[in-house]
Amino acid sequence: MNNPSDQKQPRESMPAPSSHRKDLRPIVAGLIVVVLLVIIGAWYVYSSNSFSISIGRSFSITIGKPKETTVERSDRLILARQDDQKEYYQKAYSIYSRSITTGEETQIMTLPKDTYISNSITHGSQQYAFVATSPRSETESVAVYYSDDSGKSFKKVYTTDSPEAQITSLIFSSDGKSLAVALLPKGEDNHVFEIDLKDDYPTKQLFTIDRRGVFIEGYGREQQKILYRTGCFNCGGNDQKELLIYDIASDKHETFYTASHNMIDIAVNDRFTKVFTGEGEVATEYDVEAPFGGVDPPPTYSIKAPFSYFTIDIATKIKRPVTTIDNGYVGYVGYTPSGVPYISTTKKVIKIDNNTPETLLETEDDILEIISVSDDNAAVITVPSDRSFSRYSVLSSELRNPVAISAYEADRNTLFLGYSFEYTVTSYK
Repeated sequence: MNNPSDQKQPRESMPAPSSHRKDLRPIVAGLIVVVLLVIIGAWYVYSSNSFSISIGRSFSITIGKPKETTVERSDRLILARQDDQKEYYQKAYSIYSRSITTGEETQIMTLPKDTYISNSITHGSQQYAFVATSPRSETESVAVYYSDDSGKSFKKVYTTDSPEAQITSLIFSSDGKSLAVALLPKGEDNHVFEIDLKDDYPTKQLFTIDRRGVFIEGYGREQQKILYRTGCFNCGGNDQKELLIYDIASDKHETFYTASHNMIDIAVNDRFTKVFTGEGEVATEYDVEAPFGGVDPPPTYSIKAPFSYFTIDIATKIKRPVTTIDNGYVGYVGYTPSGVPYISTTKKVIKIDNNTPETLLETEDDILEIISVSDDNAAVITVPSDRSFSRYSVLSSELRNPVAISAYEADRNTLFLGYSFEYTVTSYK
């Protein structure tokens, strides 16, 4: 008996072989088209440097040079200059934006006569603020101006008609969303308040304190904490040994840090997590080589080498050493935008990444003030080393090149509000 599974299954019938050769004309025509496109593409590359075609879903040709990228740096200096009126009360400051590359100046605004700029502050390369004080004005004794476009324009965000009022300090919050301001009305306590940098710029009272000077060092808006020092504004300076902190939520003031020697300067990083500062020994003798001539006898805040630099964690108050300078003189401390601490000496700006110093800028004259420091550049104001103050120079450094280049020279009638580094990236074929 036959098993059906043993039976061979019939095969499908196979087509008979073709009796003639296949027509290749469509393939040849297609190849001719491709060759022509390649020739056209080569010509296009020669004339415009790039060519790209695509045929169907699976065929594409791209002919051309790779994209090239250029980075152009545009430096702008924001400055205020008095006019040449002889009588002081007739003088007026005008605010300018000056291109370092071309020297072209654009006038931004002019302040009222008999008004001077008493404070200025920057946050990053976009935000600027300054205080205009009018001591004889009965309607607007102080005003705060704010820019969020690298100083190209300024808006008046706060005024007070309190006679003879003074703003003893102002600072941007760590997140740049508000300004913390210390206002001293005549005969009153110092009022510390916040200007929210929204469109309508609302204000909020933070605290009052019976001190002629409140010098705000940092404001953590999210953390609801303010670091500050006290003293006497325009009458003796601030306390060089004690740094205070105010907790807004608990309405509590306490000592954050007390220095063994006088503190040099104080900086708070943009995350409001660390304080960077340094201490030096108290100077007891007249020193003609000290910055700006020294004094005789020296005041209590005069300090000398060695200088020790350190950070303090705001949450834990843990102190960590950063570096030590055994000789010379120091000026300012700060943080770069990426959170790396930096210091200035008489003729250098030095950043200290992982306790390793790197010079960002070196000058021949003495550094009077820091305008701006980024991760790769610095801009400073210098004066002659003989302390004659006959010339104010703005010097900056090229990208990762510490050799100073002259950006601008001015006289005593010029104030410097900020220096912005802007980069334009252009890609082309």
